Amino acid sequence: MVEQENALIARLNALYELQFELAAASTTDDICLRAVTDGREPVGVDRMGIWFQDPDEPGHFIGTYGIDESGSVRDERSSRIPRNPDIFDDAFFERRIPFRLFPDTTVYDDRNAPVGTADLVVAPLWNGKESIGALCADNYASGRAMSAFDTHLVTLLARMVAQLVTMKRTEQELRRNARQLELLATTDELTGVLNRRTGMQVLEHQISLARRTGSGLTVCFLDLDGLKRINDTQGHGVGDRFIQVVVSLVERELREADIVCRMGGDEFMVVLPGSDLADAERVMERVTAVASRSGELAAITPGPWFSYGFAHYDGRDDAQTRDDAESLVHAADVAMYQHKRGKEAGD
Repeated sequence: MVEQENALIARLNALYELQFELAAASTTDDICLRAVTDGREPVGVDRMGIWFQDPDEPGHFIGTYGIDESGSVRDERSSRIPRNPDIFDDAFFERRIPFRLFPDTTVYDDRNAPVGTADLVVAPLWNGKESIGALCADNYASGRAMSAFDTHLVTLLARMVAQLVTMKRTEQELRRNARQLELLATTDELTGVLNRRTGMQVLEHQISLARRTGSGLTVCFLDLDGLKRINDTQGHGVGDRFIQVVVSLVERELREADIVCRMGGDEFMVVLPGSDLADAERVMERVTAVASRSGELAAITPGPWFSYGFAHYDGRDDAQTRDDAESLVHAADVAMYQHKRGKEAGD
């Protein structure tokens, strides 16, 4: 009797220690994998598998990991199966105690009473609020009877998994929301490029980097021609599409290190690290050539579609006065208006 009690205490302690191992897992997949591999011995079963209810189609289960007859891990993450309505009915997901199947029958019992002869347990993944799936365990391989204590431990493991998976999902959702909020705070919603505040911060960083390394950078200030007229005559939806097309054409001709930000309604800044004025001019010549071949731009309005101007910062020139973001952008803005006036004078 003492030996049996000691064995039960050892299994409880092992299950207690397992919860810390599961809590340290970095992903929900890892939680499930560790549960089925390290949880079998404490709960006293041959095989185990964890399935989650499909949130998009509640009538189906999505697989995770399981243990097969040989004791090997079975990766079932690509499996998606209809749930058996005789077992996994709607009431199953409202329960906290498992079904137990008796040998040589198809009868499931859910009474919270000692049975001692069940060889399959199906425990809801109850997280304290709802059941999010099922943990299935059996002794089909060995034929050992599953005691009420075994069933109780399987239920505890199922609840541990459910609570930790729910916490991990909540944590992942919070991280996604934080990234989304960060994205909304730093980018322009229409075009996906940086907004003015973030763009100016990036430019300040690039100027500081150029100053430390003795390199250079060029700022291109770009203004879309005719946006107000497009909005007034064709509607703001067409105007928005006009902006998106031009920005996509600009981005297509840039390097990975180059930065685009929206400064205002029809004004954009392009930062070209490590570039001189000749490099920047070649970039905009390519953009102009690509724009001239764009049927979508031509359908919206005839060209020219934008004006631009440049300002260069040389990190090797200690005497340069344009050593901050605002003065550099202002110089590029002035050059852009000179370009625009030159085009208008030519017309």
